[in-house]
Amino acid sequence: MQRTITIALVCALGCGGGGESEEGVGSASTTGSEEEVTPTPIEEPIEEEEPEPEVAEPSEGQVRIVLKVGNETAAGRVQLLDETGAVAAEGGAGERFTLPEGRYRVVATLDPGALAGSTPREDAIFVEPGQSERTITWEVTRVRFAVRRRGQPVSRWRIVAQREGGEELTFEPTEEFRVVMPGRYRAVLTFGAQRVEVNGLIFQGGATQTVPVDVD
Repeated sequence: MQRTITIALVCALGCGGGGESEEGVGSASTTGSEEEVTPTPIEEPIEEEEPEPEVAEPSEGQVRIVLKVGNETAAGRVQLLDETGAVAAEGGAGERFTLPEGRYRVVATLDPGALAGSTPREDAIFVEPGQSERTITWEVTRVRFAVRRRGQPVSRWRIVAQREGGEELTFEPTEEFRVVMPGRYRAVLTFGAQRVEVNGLIFQGGATQTVPVDVD
């Protein structure tokens, strides 16, 4: 009897205990009344595009270029060059030009006959919004010649004078003064069969002068 009991106990421990352990670990039961949980999707933030900065259009201004010979308004042509040297505007003196704000170089030329011996003038301007005016003035001198030989007036003569870089100017006997560019001139006097070089001719700006030329 003692041996049989012992075997029965061993069997109970070896077989019965193992079956219960497998059933408890291997499966899970539900009651059927539990709600099924649906995962909520995570929405990624939408990146908003930043507006591009507005590019301000360059401001414009109007400028009028006036040309003068002495105190008198004169006719001529005007060019306005930008900082690259390109022609930004051109036209007649006194016209109003519309240009973007900035620095410009003005090249002004008098019409033929406006001033004997004149050369182009340049100036620098800055165009700002609104309207502005710039005056470019040619300084002048008023001159005439009085030719004498041995102290006596010569009635018929001719003088051809030229300023460096300028055109030749011809003077003949007259009572009227002639408006010319001031500066240093070279000249040749012709009367009768004689031809005489005249040195040291300097016309002062703003002056009115009679230039004596004495010949032996």
